[in-house]
Amino acid sequence: MGMIFNFFSTGGLVFSNLKLAIVPRFISCYAVMFFLYWFLIRGLAPIVGGRLGAMLVIVAPMSLATYFLQARFVFRAPRGGVEDLAT
Repeated sequence: MGMIFNFFSTGGLVFSNLKLAIVPRFISCYAVMFFLYWFLIRGLAPIVGGRLGAMLVIVAPMSLATYFLQARFVFRAPRGGVEDLAT
């Protein structure tokens, strides 16, 4: 349910692209970032004093990484040129 909300909010508000054809790429990107986030929290929690501290350390870098990963691999324009966002 959360992933569907994230697709429509990110796709619609940030990238203005809600084409269902990109859902598999979105899910793949979402899974990669989820496991990276999980791995970093588990690794940093003992160092910074807990999961909350680990989340505080990685939230900004992970947000930027997620944006650039989605811009590059999920919501990119086709290789042939600029995509018409109205369709």
